[in-house]
Amino acid sequence: MKTLIKSEWWINRKKIDYKIGFFAIMLIAIGCLFFYKFSTIDDLEQEMDRQQTIVRSTLTQFQRISLSDTEQVTPLYENVVLQSRMIETARLGIIVESPDVYYKGILQLAQLREKAYSMEDNDNVLEVLPSKRENDLTLKTLVALGDKSNSFAAFTKNAGHFVWWFLSFFSPLWFIIVVLISSDLLLNDRSHLTLINGYPFSKTKLLLAKVIFNVTYFWGLLLFLLGLLFMTSLAFGYRSFVDPVAITTGQGISTRPLWQVMLFIFSYLAVLTLVVVLLSVLLNLVTKNRYITILGSLSVGLVGYFLPQINYLLPYGPTNIIDPVSLLVGQVSETSRQPLYLPQGFLAVLCYGVLTIGLIALTYLIKSHTHHSRATRDTVGGNA
Repeated sequence: MKTLIKSEWWINRKKIDYKIGFFAIMLIAIGCLFFYKFSTIDDLEQEMDRQQTIVRSTLTQFQRISLSDTEQVTPLYENVVLQSRMIETARLGIIVESPDVYYKGILQLAQLREKAYSMEDNDNVLEVLPSKRENDLTLKTLVALGDKSNSFAAFTKNAGHFVWWFLSFFSPLWFIIVVLISSDLLLNDRSHLTLINGYPFSKTKLLLAKVIFNVTYFWGLLLFLLGLLFMTSLAFGYRSFVDPVAITTGQGISTRPLWQVMLFIFSYLAVLTLVVVLLSVLLNLVTKNRYITILGSLSVGLVGYFLPQINYLLPYGPTNIIDPVSLLVGQVSETSRQPLYLPQGFLAVLCYGVLTIGLIALTYLIKSHTHHSRATRDTVGGNA
């Protein structure tokens, strides 16, 4: 087996796909860092402008109501007015450079919205406000930040914000990267028949060596990306890797330090990588065509983006489980028939892996039987 894996290295060491994968990961990470650093993402004033626009849009539904008219004023209307005032409080904190005042404003804003979700006749209001899930995550994070709220560094650009923003963008993209690179896993041997056929190994061992080599390559890319995120973040002064991140796992919303959330996500992507590589193996065996393999793999994983009804009908469908960040924040559960969080997604990925292995074994069995029948027929024909 060691010899086979070594031969895979000699065959693929100059393969352009693997080099492109390495440099693509590096460029994506560094490019995103520069874009984030020099963009207005997480700019506090911009965020307050956006929040005030949302509240003003909500208040247009109460245009004929005055706070002095006690008969028409409803608890929901008073709540929305208070939200506007808390946004102004947060804006004042930015102007006078008082993190405590800013923190008080955004914390009370989230608390007021928490109350608004349970009020009567709030359907029209909820259409423009952030979802309850989003507000719950924000509120949990703000409460966890309590002792760090005396510095604007806890709210502006830092390692936590950058890494979370990057992973939200990158985690669904990883599926596509693995599909493209592993799409000819069994097909590139045609250019190296002498090297491969020079070893008296069974097809099963050859296949196992290829899977081990490719999965190891992708896991190496993930480790490289993890190290790159740490180094580039530290180089730019982003050092908040212990900041709390609000997540949900089906047992309610809780906070975890950023490094722990990163561990969850990268572990999930590592297991997902193995399943995607196995899917490429299966499609290579069946189709013997790289482009059909790419199209088939992408269709399996991304069909839910184009037909959202599938995500609802199949809660454990492939599209719902390729993005661990969406699972961690509970976004998938909002569009599926039943709750689906990271633990359930992890189990679903494992089940798909077992199913794919079974289909690979079945394909090998059918091909072996067909080959044997054809050889027997040729032998009989020759003897005749």
